[in-house]
Amino acid sequence: MAEQKKSTTPSRKSTSTEAKPKAAAAKKAAPKQTAPKKAADPKPRAKKAAAVTVSEEMRQHMIREAAYYRALHRGFGGGAEMDDWCAAEREIDAMLGRLTK
Repeated sequence: MAEQKKSTTPSRKSTSTEAKPKAAAAKKAAPKQTAPKKAADPKPRAKKAAAVTVSEEMRQHMIREAAYYRALHRGFGGGAEMDDWCAAEREIDAMLGRLTK
């Protein structure tokens, strides 16, 4: 019996060199489809801030904390506690977007 030798070189798959240029030519020939452009808005609008609801308890906590930091900043000197509180209240109400009386 004759022994058959297996080739050690990898088999080469045939690739069609003609298919690649044809596919590239087809891509170039096809018109590109683009999404229609939107008309530019003549007046850019500002984004509205999301409405935030803060409970009265949380508002009071925020005012207390802001008043504390105001007192800390001035060295806890006596006699200005009411000024610290009122300024903190105005600051927090402005931040929350509330109208003060």
